[in-house]
Amino acid sequence: MKQEPITFSVDMKDIQFALFEICKVQTLFQLERFQHFERDDVEAILTQAERMAVDVLYPVNKVADLTPPRFEDGKVTMPKAFHQAFRTYSDAGWIPCTLEKEAGGRGLPEVLGMALKDIFNGACGGFHAFSGLTLAALNLINTYGGDHVKRQYADKMAKGVYTGTMCLTEPDAGSYLADITTRAVRDGNAFRIEGTKIFIGTGEHDLSENIIHCVLARIEGAPKGYGGISLFAVPKYHVNDDGTIGPANNVRCGGIERKMGWDGAPTATLHFGEQGACRGWLLGEEGRGL
Repeated sequence: MKQEPITFSVDMKDIQFALFEICKVQTLFQLERFQHFERDDVEAILTQAERMAVDVLYPVNKVADLTPPRFEDGKVTMPKAFHQAFRTYSDAGWIPCTLEKEAGGRGLPEVLGMALKDIFNGACGGFHAFSGLTLAALNLINTYGGDHVKRQYADKMAKGVYTGTMCLTEPDAGSYLADITTRAVRDGNAFRIEGTKIFIGTGEHDLSENIIHCVLARIEGAPKGYGGISLFAVPKYHVNDDGTIGPANNVRCGGIERKMGWDGAPTATLHFGEQGACRGWLLGEEGRGL
């Protein structure tokens, strides 16, 4: 018997039921922030997301299985299909879609953003990891970053020119973050970051010009435990005053792994400051990194 080809589809009826009948997303349209939305707008956005998922993201799944990211000499090379899909996805403005328009987004309600995440993640989980982590890091930078950090990174992260990560786990601490040992030493208006992080999703790749790591570290002299942990924005490459890419910031990838369900998303071991000064900038208050 002839086997039908595997395809991906979106149960739009089920998603709309969840949004409009269960979550009552239409009640948000009464708020000033979302008063320009109507049900037709939401349905149109869901249709756009469906086309992006089916036509652009799902075909990358097979590529991720057959030609996974390649690690060599500290660098990770992504398949060509990932580059094409990521640029199409980013240019369509999906990464910052829930951010306010002033921040480069489309101003969508978060509940609609979760529905879009379900669509995109279902099409290709390994691909969506790049977008989801970039938005998470961008949210932190927009909320807690100083003017210098926001000016250098935020706009390009929103456009997918830069991507972002979350660097929490360490070899000897695992998920118990109170025991992390990555250090931050004051260095003028910045800090020198020294330590190793493991299991960092999309921690090294060549899809973007730069990668902005959100790194948990303990400022020299800070107390032990959760209360001594701070958060830093640490770029893979420095950024010059004119916005061009500068020298490497001594963030070295020691290898990659594959996570179940995240084929295509390189999970990296990252060494900060191992081969020279690695600078990071404080996000938020000292000791409030978590």
